[in-house]
This record gives sequence, structure tokens and C-alpha cells, in this order.
Amino acid sequence: MPRLVPVEIGEATHLNAIIEGKRAPARPRLRVLKPALETRYIEYAGTTTAFHSLAASTLVGTDAEYCVGCYNLDRPTVAALKRAVLDARPPNRNYLCQWCLIEPWGEMDHYVPKESFPEFAVMARNLAPCCSKCNKAKGDYWPPVGVVPEVLNLYYSSLLDRDHLSAAVTHAPGGASAIQFAIRRDVGLTPAEIATLEVHYARLRLMPRLQDAGISALSRFRHSLRAHGVTRANAVQYLVDEAVGLATAFGANHYEALTATALAAAPAALDDYLA
Repeated sequence: MPRLVPVEIGEATHLNAIIEGKRAPARPRLRVLKPALETRYIEYAGTTTAFHSLAASTLVGTDAEYCVGCYNLDRPTVAALKRAVLDARPPNRNYLCQWCLIEPWGEMDHYVPKESFPEFAVMARNLAPCCSKCNKAKGDYWPPVGVVPEVLNLYYSSLLDRDHLSAAVTHAPGGASAIQFAIRRDVGLTPAEIATLEVHYARLRLMPRLQDAGISALSRFRHSLRAHGVTRANAVQYLVDEAVGLATAFGANHYEALTATALAAAPAALDDYLA
């Protein structure tokens, strides 16, 4: 899951349009709050490499409700905001949840939860398309100031761009294949970075889901090898080429790219698949 490109230009414009789409008594109060909200946008931008330093929200009561209500407004102004976020995704993976790259997206996640930080309810770079499984697993929890969030930010965490996942295929002759995913420890990641990644994958419950997706991918590769008449002599190269193409399209940590690489290194499975 490589980083996404954040929508930064026009955030204040989106905010203003959404506020003006509200009715009284919310609209006049939000007009008063708007300078403070824009200041908080600037503060957010200053913490994108250290979200644990983001100051707690001071909005409470009706002011908080009005801000959250901006996102819940069923108006073209909110639709335009969401469209800007959706249009910023890479075209080759714009149908997928941007957390797992397994499931189709169907919801918008607020990275910094709107329940705790109402001022960021309609901030474009605080939104990311995701699936219900990832959104539910991430939840609305946000740690106290000074504590590193458990989930990596899709726009700003450089760890997402690192080749940090590995996969290994095991196969019982004449039986079924199994695949295991793990955080790599051979690519220069520091112990702290490894721990951060492990917490991220655990919080989103990704490893079991990757394993299930990898099993399905093995079945697809088995069918593809046979359908294309691939011989045992050129099976490894075929899978390596598949892995390169998938990694180019979806990133080196994508489960299908890793599955192809792992299968290429599993001679027992290939012997059975192509027998």
C-alpha cells in the first residue's frame, strides 16, 4: 500500500463551500469558527510526520456537533470534497481500499477521528477511501498527545513505501498450499520501525486477511499457469514477471505480488501445480 497523494490545494475553499451550504443556526456559528478551523488545518499540516504531537481538540458541545455535521451534510459541496479525494488516487488501484488493497473501497475513513477532532471532519487530507473491515478495525480511537497512533497515515508515512512485507509458501506433495506473510527484518528497518509496522498490521487485523487473500491468489496462479501452458522449465520466470507487473501496479507489499514471488521460490508447489 504505497502512500497516496494528499489533496491539499483548495481545502479552505471546500470548507467555505460546505459551511455556506448549511442552514441556521449552524451556518452563522461555523462562519465564526472558520478562522480557527483553518488554523487547525495548518497545525495538522505541521504534524504530518509526527501525528503524536497534534494538540487535542478544544471543540465541544454544539460547536463540535456543527463541525461533524458538515461531513454528514448530503449536499453537492460534500460530494465535491469526496470526489477530490477519490480523484487523487492512482487510477490502477482506485477501486480498492487504500489500507489493505484487498477489498473494494466503500467508505471514507477519517484518519484523525472526527469524533475526537471535529475540526477535521471535512479536511480532504484527513480522508481516505477504505473498506468496512479496515474502517471497523481502525475504529475511532485516538491516543493522547505524545503517544504514536497505532495506524500509519496513508498520505504521509514513508514506511508504506518501504519493501517491508515478505511471504513464504509451503506445500505438502499432493496436498494443499499454505502461505504466511510477515514483516521483513532483512531490509534495513530499525527495531522501532518493525515494531510500528507490527502494531499497524495488528490494529487493522491485516495478517489473517492477507493469508486468506494469498490462498486465493495461489489458486488463481495455479489456474493461470495451466491456462497459459506454462511449463515447469519457465514457471519461475513467468511468476517473477507477474510479480514485477503486480508490484509496479500496486506496490511491492501487495499480497498478489508477494504471493507470486513466494510461489516462484516453492518448487514443491510448482511441481504439483504443473504435474
